[in-house]
Amino acid sequence: MKRIFQRAFTLFVAILFCSVSAIAASTTTPAATTATTPASAPTAATIEAASSTAPVAEVPVPTPDVAAPTVDKTPTIIPTAPQLDSAGYVLMDANTGMILAHKNMHQQMQPASLTKLMTLYLTFQALKNNQIHLTDNVRVSEKAWKTGGSRMFIKEGSLVSVQDLIDGIIVASGNDACTALAQYVGGNQSTFVTMMDATAQQLGMKNTHYVDATG
Repeated sequence: MKRIFQRAFTLFVAILFCSVSAIAASTTTPAATTATTPASAPTAATIEAASSTAPVAEVPVPTPDVAAPTVDKTPTIIPTAPQLDSAGYVLMDANTGMILAHKNMHQQMQPASLTKLMTLYLTFQALKNNQIHLTDNVRVSEKAWKTGGSRMFIKEGSLVSVQDLIDGIIVASGNDACTALAQYVGGNQSTFVTMMDATAQQLGMKNTHYVDATG
C-alpha cells in the first residue's frame, strides 16, 4: 500500500513540473521578442517616397549689375584717307551705307570689266524672274563670236548654256559671253544697254552711263 502511494505522489510531482514549464514558456514578454528581431532594410519604394516629399531649394538666377553696352554703328572718328595714285575710288561701310572715303566719286570714268557686274546682275534678275533658265541654250551670233578682248572662245552658231556663259564671264572675263547673254536677255545688245542704264538709276548710280555689255 505504501509503495503504491509513493508512485502516485511521484507521478503527481512530474505532471506538476511539466505544467509549470509550459506556462512559463507561453508567458514570454513582447519586449524580449522585439529585441531579438533584426531590423529590415529600407526598400526602394520607401526611399522614393521620402525623396518626393523632401523640399527642393530654389537656386537664385544671377542678374548682371550693368546692362550690356550698345554698339554705335556711326563712327565718331574717321581717319584721314590715304593718298592713292588711283584716278578714283569709293570706300563705303556696307552695314550703314556711310561713305568713309572717296576720290572723284562723281566723275565719269571708264569702268572696263567692272561693266560685267551689271551684265551679270541683269542676267541674275532674269533668272530670278524665270524669264530665262540656267539650262537654256543660247545660239552664238556672229557679233558675239567676233567680240575682241578677253574671251571664252565660243564658236559662231554653236549652242552654249546660260550657265556656261555665266561661268565664262566670271572665270575668263569673256567679252563674247557677255555679248551672247546681252542679246539673249535683252533681245539685242542695244536694248540690253538701255536696261543697264535704267537699272543703274534705280540703284542710285546717277552719273553712270553704259555703252555696251562688256566694258
